[in-house]
Amino acid sequence: MNLYNFATTHAHHIWTSERHRKESLGKLERLSLLSDFDVKPIGDYKAANVYFVIDYLQDEELASATINRYLACLSVVFKHAIALEVLERLPVFKWQKESEGRKRHFSDVEYQSLIKFFRYYPKVSWMADYVILGVETGMRRGEILAINNPGGKVIGQLIDNGDFIHLSNTKNGSERIVPLNDKAKAALARLDNQPYKVWSHRNFYDYWALARGEIAPGDMTFCFHTCRHTAATKLILDLDCDAIAVAEFLGHKSLSTTKKYVSTKKDSLKRMAYRLQGVA
Repeated sequence: MNLYNFATTHAHHIWTSERHRKESLGKLERLSLLSDFDVKPIGDYKAANVYFVIDYLQDEELASATINRYLACLSVVFKHAIALEVLERLPVFKWQKESEGRKRHFSDVEYQSLIKFFRYYPKVSWMADYVILGVETGMRRGEILAINNPGGKVIGQLIDNGDFIHLSNTKNGSERIVPLNDKAKAALARLDNQPYKVWSHRNFYDYWALARGEIAPGDMTFCFHTCRHTAATKLILDLDCDAIAVAEFLGHKSLSTTKKYVSTKKDSLKRMAYRLQGVA
């Protein structure tokens, strides 16, 4: 019996509140769409499977508090499975920090290491181009998947001879124009301008975990969404772009959201100090 079927079968014992039960089953139904989660027996769940879920939810841009609610849902199901002797022990994982959020960007070395890592494996060479598109455009993973995808929830269309992507029906309901630099154009061309056709949920998360283990062992903030953080950090701190323009570039409705994406670099702070020296 898989996790969702187990939770559905024992729902009245796991959640006494009808509202809580309905909301929790809704979360588990969403997770059941993940690779293998529809066939994996409840007794086979390990910590690695939970971190797989965390990666997925982070890439969906859910807040840390929301992710923790998903984790709490999984935890209570696992505890019930242990009580029924279906699961031997509770998977151990770290809860998300809710106060500070994920202020993390890829260094230039990490960025190049990711590309090199995925290029080494022909099976997932396409992941290198996803990373390039993420860093060079600041697009969300779901937005990259939407490019020229007739069946996507988000709509992404190449316009102006491939110089821009027009996005609509995005996460916050807005639309925006995303410019493509030469690196992004080349990456998209290698994907035949249809990134969704090579997408594999299982390969993506399996190989991302391998890349994390090699490049940033134990760092659970090392996820695909960090590409978007990297774009914001580079634009504001390295290239001195206006924060309002960057917010528009990323599709943020609030500058406070953009601020959360920017990781302060020591070199940038030092450069600011020397600028003050020049002004004085």
